[in-house]
Amino acid sequence: MYLVHSEVPYNLRGQGIGKVLVEKTFEKLTDEGYKAIAICSYVKAVAKRSEKWKTIIE
Repeated sequence: MYLVHSEVPYNLRGQGIGKVLVEKTFEKLTDEGYKAIAICSYVKAVAKRSEKWKTIIE
């Protein structure tokens, strides 16, 4: 699975919504047995900050 882009509406930024969105995506990928390749720099950053999510991002 290629994770190409993540975005939160401008008026909702800075509230942690993007992180929740990305982590919920990681949870779904894990539940379904997928691994992912992060193209989006934000998705990469969220994965790198957590030992839990590093394993599903290639």
